Amino acid sequence: MLPTEDVIWVGEELQRRFGLPFWQFTLTATDANRFAIRMAREITQRKFVLVFNYCYHGTVDETFITINQDGPGPRRGNLGPPVNPTETTKVIEFNDIDALETALSPGDVACVLAEPVMTNIGIIHPELVYHDMLRQITQKTGTLLVIDETHTIISGPRGYTGEYRLKPDMFTLGKPLAGGIPAAVYGFSHEVAERFHAS
Repeated sequence: MLPTEDVIWVGEELQRRFGLPFWQFTLTATDANRFAIRMAREITQRKFVLVFNYCYHGTVDETFITINQDGPGPRRGNLGPPVNPTETTKVIEFNDIDALETALSPGDVACVLAEPVMTNIGIIHPELVYHDMLRQITQKTGTLLVIDETHTIISGPRGYTGEYRLKPDMFTLGKPLAGGIPAAVYGFSHEVAERFHAS
């Protein structure tokens, strides 16, 4: 079935709420995150994804990494990922600006995949300047910023992104989107669209 006129209204509403012009639907937030990561890797031609320790991004293989006593490694209980996540992913603690700069400075990270507020191990709020610094450092290093609002959309009708005027390159949203019907979206900026089309 071809899209109906309702799709146009939904797309315009997503643009209004979250500030990104292009949107694609998926069935799950996990898929939305996977597509965002694939696009980021294609655009940047970089291998790594950066996530925060004990983040929540569905069942994306790259996100099942933690900081163990011996350094980064798979999370305990992780069920057979196709590769060890240390081969695809860098992990740092949330709110650690020095670690963020260190991780991104080699120029090998395609994207930072971030919840704007950590939700998987309790609620960890960003420090006052953290999101400003995250945006500045990702832009300086040519790293795309993907904000996953699957949990934090409860911040308001425009999610945490809209309420706090975040400026991600890409945005993902899942569970609450369709009132219980499996649906998710990922959105992206004009620049991402142009770079993806040119790649």
